[in-house]
Amino acid sequence: MKKVVLFALALFIFFVCNAITQGTGDAVGVLENIRDQITMKFDAIDNDMSGAVRDIFPADRESYDTRSLLNSLYKTHKNVVDCAFVDEKGIIAVVEPEAYKNFQGQDISRQEHMRRLHQIQRPLVSEAFLSIEGFTAVDIAYPVFRGGVFAGSLSMLLQPQEFLSAIIKPFLKDENMEIWVMQCDGVMLYTKDGNDIGKNIFIDDTYRNFPQLQQLAKKMIHEREGQGSYTFWYDGFANPVQKNAWWTTVELHGVQWRIVVAVAQS
Repeated sequence: MKKVVLFALALFIFFVCNAITQGTGDAVGVLENIRDQITMKFDAIDNDMSGAVRDIFPADRESYDTRSLLNSLYKTHKNVVDCAFVDEKGIIAVVEPEAYKNFQGQDISRQEHMRRLHQIQRPLVSEAFLSIEGFTAVDIAYPVFRGGVFAGSLSMLLQPQEFLSAIIKPFLKDENMEIWVMQCDGVMLYTKDGNDIGKNIFIDDTYRNFPQLQQLAKKMIHEREGQGSYTFWYDGFANPVQKNAWWTTVELHGVQWRIVVAVAQS
């Protein structure tokens, strides 16, 4: 009888450990796949924008060629909001697609990333901000030069929830798994339902009663990749649940986003 009990206990431990290992492998595999896909998307955008700035003619900003170039850039990269040429004064001179044409003539020179672009005159990725279109956005901007003189910028506006959802959603098959993306200041860029977009994990009321999550988020900010655990709400549960989390990083022009895959402990 004792041998039977010991065998049953060993078998139980084996299956538990195997389930944990399998869950870890699945989560890490999903994380790596998402990281690679976002990185490829960033690389493609960066390559096309760096080529496009050479073909924009600021002196003839309303030309068919400039508008055609912006429209082509917009159509090439799915799940972006719009592409625009912003003049040297920070005025939106040309924008595509047609649905956003009414924003031409708008002054965006006071937006923080536009001020920084004028200062550094190098490609940049903005932090999340409230766009004039009325939603939380991220802008990828490239300076345009003519004759060595700053002549404006090429802008690609992203709505991070939509941009990231197109990549992440196919991986959300396990009901115990969730995926979120945050800036390195704690601002949320993507969650499954989108309700927390723009909220800051360190100061928003949503997270105030979850110090373990906030502590782990601090670690995430200081480390490009790693793993840990935290307690937080989860769909279908009346009370907060413990979750195991793994994270990694995607980066463009020095701006880093942390991608997190969390699995609820059963």
